[in-house]
Amino acid sequence: MKTKEYYGHECQAQPERVDQVYMYIRERPGINAPMICKDIVNDECDDAIEYIAELNELSEDELPGYLNEMYPHEWNAVCESIDYMLEEGCITFSDDGELNCVE
Repeated sequence: MKTKEYYGHECQAQPERVDQVYMYIRERPGINAPMICKDIVNDECDDAIEYIAELNELSEDELPGYLNEMYPHEWNAVCESIDYMLEEGCITFSDDGELNCVE
């Protein structure tokens, strides 16, 4: 259960990766959540070397499930950051999953 829904007020702290995710969206308009998470995993995770080839072979439909299974912390952090920014009105989310900054 989300804190906001349970207690009736917003959380005070923003998710840990908001700034990083926002910069990905700003630098690459139209990027989607799985691609942001894939880039974070490739850039930051020590064990990603083993999975880079596998990540690159996955289709866009397979990528979210794989990231959720193999890198749940990173996947959840990206999704929480996107949800937060959508609620704040900082970004938009299109029907096909593209994320863009609100200028």
